Amino acid sequence: MDPFREFNHALKRFIRFLDTAIPDHMQIRVMKTAYKTLKHINKRWPHKCFVETLESDHADKLRAKDEAFFTGNDFSIPLFNEFVQNMQEVWKRVDGGFKERVWDHLTELLDLSKACHIARTVRA
Repeated sequence: MDPFREFNHALKRFIRFLDTAIPDHMQIRVMKTAYKTLKHINKRWPHKCFVETLESDHADKLRAKDEAFFTGNDFSIPLFNEFVQNMQEVWKRVDGGFKERVWDHLTELLDLSKACHIARTVRA
């Protein structure tokens, strides 16, 4: 299967999980619309945005399940900044099961992102 398609499916599942778990969270709706728009324009753009906004500077925190990613205030993430800032409030209220699922989704996206990088390198 195309790694970009797999990445997009995983990102869609993550957004759907968040939308179901926190249905009244406006930033999740914004993320869902942005994802659909980016994917419609170019199937590789959701991955590109993920790399540029989360993976490039925060992969280590995400892989380490470092809660400072969601609780700290010392970062700026273009495109996802409002989402992460709003998640800071949500993060304080949710249980460990929700947090573990978020980490699982983010780890899956990081792993699939590696496959996208490899596919891009092989085709180049």
